[in-house]
Amino acid sequence: MPVITNRSSAASLHSARHGRCACWGWLLLACAIVPAVMALGMSVGLACWAALLSLATALLVLLLTYRPRLIVPLALGAPPLVLPFLLF
Repeated sequence: MPVITNRSSAASLHSARHGRCACWGWLLLACAIVPAVMALGMSVGLACWAALLSLATALLVLLLTYRPRLIVPLALGAPPLVLPFLLF
């Protein structure tokens, strides 16, 4: 990690990192729409995708409020649990 000597370069580094993370986030959200649309069609797939995204957001807000230390283990354990349902 580079040593930062003044505030302007620290802000610039933070801004660049934030921009990359935002781009990756939007890209991953766009990629998440594809399986739903392919499986259920455009109208139903988009509606189900939006509903699941809203449900996941509500769950994350509740976990942040009541059990914040449970978020990382659930995030690491969720993909192996969901993968069999996506394959069949």
